[in-house]
Amino acid sequence: MPVRNKTRKPDSSPLLAALVQKEVLGLFALAIVALFFYVWFLNHQESRAEKYFADMRTSNPVKYLNEVKQVSGFEDFLREYARIKGYDTFKPKTPEFLLGRWSITPVAKRVSDSYESISCMNPLLIENGRITYPGENHPRTGLTFRLNGPLLTVRQPGQPEEIIRIVSSGVFLHHLELVLPGETKTSYGYRCK
Repeated sequence: MPVRNKTRKPDSSPLLAALVQKEVLGLFALAIVALFFYVWFLNHQESRAEKYFADMRTSNPVKYLNEVKQVSGFEDFLREYARIKGYDTFKPKTPEFLLGRWSITPVAKRVSDSYESISCMNPLLIENGRITYPGENHPRTGLTFRLNGPLLTVRQPGQPEEIIRIVSSGVFLHHLELVLPGETKTSYGYRCK
């Protein structure tokens, strides 16, 4: 006697296929609606953030600049700083984040983002409206400064303009790159402690 297969194939009825198809279409429609609301929510949050930053830019520029630095990094901070503080034109006051002593080296150092040099012999000294270069006994005065992105242009009456490149890493000002007076090679400045 032949052996019969007693397993039964499930009924593939048209009613079951229609229910599955409706269920899939319903899930697909639900996914589209959820995606629409998600995109709307993101746009709403972005417009709220833009309004928040626009209000802060006028009501509390110091906090705004700090937020820009923390959220977008030092390069975006430089652009906003120039616009808010008026450094898109020449000003006699030095940008405050450059004030202080800078250890000058002939080669770039591979150091951390927040590195400060311990040794500061014969430094570059940047003060308000004045710069004293290494080896000079007296500061150069009557200077004006302009920021264009990461480039600081230093103008002194009767002298050619000098460019100091501000190199950042994330939220930190990492180092300066400049050609010292009387030299042709780039030197690197790291903040001194």
